[in-house]
Formats: sequence, structure tokens, C-alpha cells
Amino acid sequence: MSPPARVAVVLVEPAEGGNVGGCARVMANFGFQDLRLVRPAFDAREARILAVHARPLLDRAARFDTLAEAIADAQLVFGTTARQRDNPERRPFLAPPAAAERLRAAAPERVALVFGPERTGLANPDLALCHELIRIPADDGYPVLNLSHAVAVLLWEIRREDRHAAGSALPLEETAPAGELEGLIAHARFTLGNLDFLNAQNPSLALDALRLLLARARPSRRELQMLRGILHRMDLFIASHGGPPTPNQPRGRRRQR
Repeated sequence: MSPPARVAVVLVEPAEGGNVGGCARVMANFGFQDLRLVRPAFDAREARILAVHARPLLDRAARFDTLAEAIADAQLVFGTTARQRDNPERRPFLAPPAAAERLRAAAPERVALVFGPERTGLANPDLALCHELIRIPADDGYPVLNLSHAVAVLLWEIRREDRHAAGSALPLEETAPAGELEGLIAHARFTLGNLDFLNAQNPSLALDALRLLLARARPSRRELQMLRGILHRMDLFIASHGGPPTPNQPRGRRRQR
């Protein structure tokens, strides 16, 4: 499956119709068709004017209330940012060529490229949902690119990498999508919370680290199910020793003693 067929461009809270129309036009230029909008608030008329011949692509763009919903079927999620972050718990930023190579190597997995609001960029909770972070090198005096320009840079780089590569080996098992990964994170929040493992003041600290660890491992659905099974057995053990009841016990199955 070629990159245009498996890559979704996700715009979070886009506010400028011209930018959205420009993004749709750039996507059509490079053969990408999957545009997703999270809580959009732009002038649709302006967007359609700037989209020109990409209006059909713009008109069929899917809309979502949350970023988690928009990327639920993606197995690899790239977030874009212009921030200069100094956080040792985050993996280093990827430049566009490295991101394109990573995307190609992940074939045939579904990929989401996430772009933040024009004024603020992606907020920390949204960045936490991304498996990799991309930063486009720009002049330090003005490092923030226009939204449609940033989309153009990345899509061009993806097509360039695809055309210069002979292909890549398929993974032995398909990587589990982000929605299932988030299900495991939610389960871990319940179980680890009952074990007092999580920091009461900032439980997301450990869970964000766990999410990044799992994203690096690229587990399959079968492997995620195994991890959920381990958490389930822990839940049963906690419940049998005076802890809260588990919500995950299958119906009709007796608790083992």
C-alpha cells in the first residue's frame, strides 16, 4: 500500500479557512486523500475558495470531537511541533527526512500526521498521544511555519522518500492501532492506581512513559491482548485480597481461589 493510501492528515482546531483550503490543495497535489478535522472552526467558504480543484477532498473530510477519536485507527502517529523542548523523557525530534524513512519502514501500517492549531500548536495532552514528534528545521528568528506550508513540506518529503526507496519488508504481525493502545493505557491506569504505583499528583507521568515505550515496541493486537490479560489477572488478585472489584472479569467465569 503506497503512502498516500495509508496516511491521514489530521488538523486539530483549524481556525483559518485559507489554511485548511491550502492543506486540501497540497494533499491533492501529492495524491493524499484522507483529511481529518478535530473541532474545526474555520470559514468553510474561504476554505473552498483556496482549495480550488481539491474541493471534493475538503468536502468529504471527516470531523471528530477529539484527537483520540481521529487517530484511533492509526498504528503510527506523528505529531508536529515548533517548540524547542528539553525533556529527557521524550525521544528526540525527527526531522522530515527521518520521519519519512520511519513511515516507509512501517509499511503497510496506517499513519496519522497531526498538526495543531495555528496560534498555539499542539497542546501537551495531544502531543502525549503521538508516538513520534516531528520538528521542521527553520530559522530560529521565526521557526513557526504556516499550517499549509508545514503540511506541504512533510507530504513532499514522504513522496520523495517513497520514490527513492525500492520498498520495505512487511512486519510479521500488524501493529495494534492507537485506539487499542489507549485501551491498554486506560486499563493500566486502573490497575496501577489500585497498586499505588502512580504518582497521586501526576498519574499521567508514568502512563505517558508507558505509552511511548509501547509505541517504540510496536506491539501487535495479540501482544496487547496478552498485556491486558496480565493486568486482568492482577485485577483479580487485588480484588480477592480486599481491593476494589475488577470491571474486567468475563461474565460467567468464577473467580479462582
